[in-house]
Amino acid sequence: HGASDAHGRSPLLVACMADQPECASLLLAASPNLEQPMAGGNPGATPLYAAAYSGSVSCVSLLCDAGANVHARTANGASPMLVASQEGHFEIAMLLSSYGAGRGAAYLDGHGIVTIPSEAEHLARDSGNKQLLEWLQASYRYSALHHVRVLTPQRALALLRSGCSPHARPVPLAVTKSAPALEKSPA
Repeated sequence: HGASDAHGRSPLLVACMADQPECASLLLAASPNLEQPMAGGNPGATPLYAAAYSGSVSCVSLLCDAGANVHARTANGASPMLVASQEGHFEIAMLLSSYGAGRGAAYLDGHGIVTIPSEAEHLARDSGNKQLLEWLQASYRYSALHHVRVLTPQRALALLRSGCSPHARPVPLAVTKSAPALEKSPA
């Protein structure tokens, strides 16, 4: 394990928690442990969890691009997607989803598609995040490219090169245009 403060937080985790993407980028360049978990306070919380909790879209994007584990869980079982859902961070939930974070499940039965509500949906509902809840309920059929509103051009290009189709149904840009407007948090 690397350096940490009295609360067991790595410098990278603190930078992400404080929404300091420039500092996080410098720390990543110095090759810190991308997955170094927090030892105290919220044991197991990673820098990605801290960025998702604090609402730092820039840090979440940076960490996901660097290969952070979107499925990592804290000691009490919380993941970055769960904390983003609980805190109502819609853009972060979309971004995490584009990197493969679970949003729910669906299967076909004899009558059509059946969805199984996810833990993220329950947290969004319990927290009163209606917009996020509606997106989580609809997004089980989306590919990573459907989250074009939050993707960097480099990520969108990488997805296209890896085989994601811009012609998938529903059409990614149509989903983006019909999705509710992102609410901006007060400055």
